[in-house]
Amino acid sequence: MTAKNGFILADSHRKGLDVMKKSVKTSIVLAVMMGSAFYMPALNSVYAAETVEITTQEEFDEKDKDGSLKLTGSNNNITISNVESYNKNAIDKVNEIKNVTAGTGNDNHLTVTNSSFNQLYGSRSENGVSGNIVTVNGNNENNENNYGFVGIKWADNDKVYTVAGGLAEKGKVSNNEVHINGGTFIGDIAGGAIAGANVVEGEGDVEYNKVFISNGNFTTGIVHGVSYEITGDIYGGVAGAGNARFNEVNITGGTFKDFSIYGAHRDGDDNAATLSYNKVSITGNANLTGDLGSINGAYANIYAGKSDTDNNTIYIGADEDGNTPIINKYNRIIAGDGSNAKENSLIIKGGTIKSDGINYLSGAEAEGEATDNSVSITNASVSGYNVIGALGKGSENKVYIAESIIDNGTISGCSGTFLAVEEANNNIVEISGGNDKTKITNTDIYGAYGKSMTGNEVKLSGGIIGSADEIAIIAAARINTDCKATDNKIVLQNDTDVSNAKLYGIYTTDEKNEELYPDSQWYDSEADYSSCSASGNSLNIDGWTGSTQSVKRFNVLDFSNLEWKDNDTVLTITNGAADDLKDTEINISSIKNGNEVAVGESMTLIHSNNDLGTIDDLAKGGKTVNTNSGVATAIEGILEQSDANNVVMTFKEIKLADQTMLVAENRAVAAAFVNQGTDLIADSLDTLSRDGKYGVKTFAAVHGNRSKYDVNSDIKIN
Repeated sequence: MTAKNGFILADSHRKGLDVMKKSVKTSIVLAVMMGSAFYMPALNSVYAAETVEITTQEEFDEKDKDGSLKLTGSNNNITISNVESYNKNAIDKVNEIKNVTAGTGNDNHLTVTNSSFNQLYGSRSENGVSGNIVTVNGNNENNENNYGFVGIKWADNDKVYTVAGGLAEKGKVSNNEVHINGGTFIGDIAGGAIAGANVVEGEGDVEYNKVFISNGNFTTGIVHGVSYEITGDIYGGVAGAGNARFNEVNITGGTFKDFSIYGAHRDGDDNAATLSYNKVSITGNANLTGDLGSINGAYANIYAGKSDTDNNTIYIGADEDGNTPIINKYNRIIAGDGSNAKENSLIIKGGTIKSDGINYLSGAEAEGEATDNSVSITNASVSGYNVIGALGKGSENKVYIAESIIDNGTISGCSGTFLAVEEANNNIVEISGGNDKTKITNTDIYGAYGKSMTGNEVKLSGGIIGSADEIAIIAAARINTDCKATDNKIVLQNDTDVSNAKLYGIYTTDEKNEELYPDSQWYDSEADYSSCSASGNSLNIDGWTGSTQSVKRFNVLDFSNLEWKDNDTVLTITNGAADDLKDTEINISSIKNGNEVAVGESMTLIHSNNDLGTIDDLAKGGKTVNTNSGVATAIEGILEQSDANNVVMTFKEIKLADQTMLVAENRAVAAAFVNQGTDLIADSLDTLSRDGKYGVKTFAAVHGNRSKYDVNSDIKIN
C-alpha cells in the first residue's frame, strides 16, 4: 500500500469510539492425547480447534473487550455477522486496530458477513502457514460495510494488511485464500504473504495463495479531513527473500480506485529468487480506475535481488454472460516484471482499457533478457497505451491483435521503456481481422525498436491501419543512430487497408521527432539512417493488392502468391518521393496457383502517383525473372521500369515445371526395384518347394546382377 508522510491511509469516515462489552457463544473441541489436554499458559489459550459463531453485536461485545478477537492454533472456525467493530480513528498505533485473527497455524477459517472491522486475518504466525481462508460477505448494493484503517505507520518494515488469508514472518506460506463479496475496503489485501519485522529478509516460498473478488468498493483514504490520492494493493502472494509461485488474484466484479493488482510481488533482498506461474484474472463487471494503479502478473521490487519472472499471466476478458471489464487510466499492465523475463503472457479477450497518457501494456519488462513473452488482444478496445511484446533486451516476443480497436499509442514486438534497447531479435507483431472490426488509429507499428535488430516482423493480414487525419507509420524496425538492422520484414496479406500508412524497412527516431516537432532544428533523420548498417530488410506483398502512402528504405520488395490479372495493378503508392526505392531489389517469388496466364500478358506491380526516380535494380533495361505458378507451371518474364511512375512485369515464356517430371520418374524407378526384389523371393521359394522335404524350412538368398534402367528422362540408374 502506498504511503505518504510515513502514513498508510485508509477510510474516509470518522466514528467515535465506544467501550463495548462483548459476548460470544463458543464451543471448544479439545485436542486430547493420552487423556490430557495440551494447555499453553503463555498464550492463555487451549491448544485446540475452536468453533466460534457470533450473530449479534451483543455477543461480540461480551466476548472481547478491546474490539479484537484472536485465536491461536489450527483448524479454528470463526463465523461473524452483523457486528460493527471498526475504529476509523486508529492513528499511529497498530494496537488500536480492531482485528480478528482466526489462528496462528493452519487450516483456519474466518467468515464475516454484513460487519465492519479494521483487519481480518485467517492466520498470523512467526513460521509458515497454509490452508487458511478468509471470506467477507457484504451489502452488494452500497457496500456499506467497512474494512481498513487510516494513518497507521509502517514500523520496521512491518507491512500492515486489511485482509489476509495467511501471514508469516518466515517459512512457507501456501494455499491461503481470501474471498470478498461486498464491502468497502481501504488498504492492502493478500492471499498469503511474508509479513513482520523483516519483510525484505523473510525467508520462505509463497505458493498457491489466492484472492477472489466478486463485489466491493476498493478506495483511497482520508486522514484528518485531507484526501490523499494513494493506492491500495491486492496481492495473490507477497514474498520476501524467497520464491513466489502459482499465486492468483481473480476479480469478477467491484469498483477499484488507484488499487494496484499483483498475482505475486517480491520485496526481496540480495538473494536470487523466481516469480513464476502467478496470475491475475479480471473479468465481468469489474471497473478499475486510477492514475496510480498498475496490474502485474508478477512484480519484483526494484530494490530486490535478482528476481526472474517466467510463465506469469494477466487475463482480461468477458465472463460467461458476456460482461466485460473497464480499466481506466492504469499506468502499467505488465504480465512479468523482473530481472529476466520468459514466457509471460498478457491476454485480453474483451473489455475497454483506456488511458489519457501514453502508458505501457506489455507481456514483460526486464532489466536483462526478455524472451518469448506475448500480448494477445481480441474483441477489445485499447486506447492510450504502448502495446509491446516485451520491454527490454528481447527475442521471440509477440503481439497478436485481432478484431479490436487500438488508438493513440504504439505497437511493437520489443522496445525499451524510454530509449531503444541495444538488441531485439525475431520479435513479431501480427494484426488480423475484418476491416469492419480491426481498426488501428493514431498508432505506429514497429517490428522492434532498438539498435541491433535481426529477424523482426510486422505481419498484417486484416484491418484498417491509419486514418486520413493521422497517417500511421509501419516499420519493420525503428532505430536510433549507429544501428544494425538485418532481415526485418513487413508482410501484407488479404485485404489489409494501409492506404493511410507509410511503410518503412527502417524508420528513425528523429523522423518521428520531426513529425512531432516540425519547427525544430535538432533532428536529422537522413543522417540517422545513413549511419545504419542495413541488409535483407524486406516488404513482402503476399497475395495483397491496394495502396499505401509511401514505401521507403527496404532492401528487398518481394511479390509472392501474386493474384495475376492482365493489365491490373498490385501496389499503388499515393504520396511517395523520388528515389524511395532507389536501392531496393524487386523480386517475384510466385504467382497464385490456379491463375490463367499467357505469354505476352503484363501487370503493373508498382504504380506511383509521383515520380519514382531511378530504381537501380531495373536501371539497365529491366531484369529477367523466373518464377512459378503453383508447382506445375514455370514462368519467365521481364521486370522493368516502364516509365517514371510504373514497374511492370511481362510474361515471355510459360512451360511445365521441371519438378513435375519427378512424379512419373520416381514411380518408374520404384516399380523396377520392387519387381527385381519380387523375382529374388519367388526364385528362392520355388527352390524350397522342390526339395521333397516336410517341416519348417528357412532360406537365405544372395543375388547379384547388373541392371540398367532408363526412365526416359535425365535420370539414368545403373
